Amino acid sequence: MPGEVVGGQTGGQPKEPVQEQPEGLPGARVYKERGEMDADGGLKILPEDMWCLILTNAEYPVPEDYEVELEAIPGTEQSVDKRIYEPLMAMIGDMKDQGLSPIVCSGYRTLDKQEKLFNRKVLSFVKAGHTKEESYNLARQTISIPGSGEHCLGLAVDFYTRRYHKLERAFEDTPESKWLVEHAQDYGFVMRYGENKTDITGIQYEPWHYRYVGVEAANYMKDNELSLEEFYIEQSLYG
Repeated sequence: MPGEVVGGQTGGQPKEPVQEQPEGLPGARVYKERGEMDADGGLKILPEDMWCLILTNAEYPVPEDYEVELEAIPGTEQSVDKRIYEPLMAMIGDMKDQGLSPIVCSGYRTLDKQEKLFNRKVLSFVKAGHTKEESYNLARQTISIPGSGEHCLGLAVDFYTRRYHKLERAFEDTPESKWLVEHAQDYGFVMRYGENKTDITGIQYEPWHYRYVGVEAANYMKDNELSLEEFYIEQSLYG
């Protein structure tokens, strides 16, 4: 579905990527953005960077007029925001060059699909014996509530592997997960729902879920162990 536009707000244009070959990744095609620093050497966030830093969670729904141009991921039924396609494919390509087998099992979702997945999760807890209120609260810890969800932005992907087909905590023990933890930030991706961040993000630990935020922001968040919510506070991005 190359060039397909879904949903109202396209955001700014991505910065032109340049390719570098970092240590530890022979033949790597790591996308580095031409980031800017402020006078104190800190991260400088420009308005045109905000398209990939948009925040959605239980308190911040996806804008009703949000629009995204999608690019299909070869060999899958998934797609992502066209602007993150090249760094995503570079990252996957480098993983494969290292003998790994990452598979994107979830990319862009419509808000309707997000709502259906959430309601299905609520029902599963009800069937397990929980009250409707308990089921709702348990479900929102494992999947974004209707109206929100990073997959609805087209900026997030879930991974599993050729050998491991479960979105469960044990994914963290796979070679693919360990590689992503070490290198994803060099392509602009961060593990969005990190361990010990549940009280901040509202979502349980998801080692398989990676979000594109841009190379400069990703490295900064990784170095400082920040969730996107914490990054927003530190950078005074809440409006």
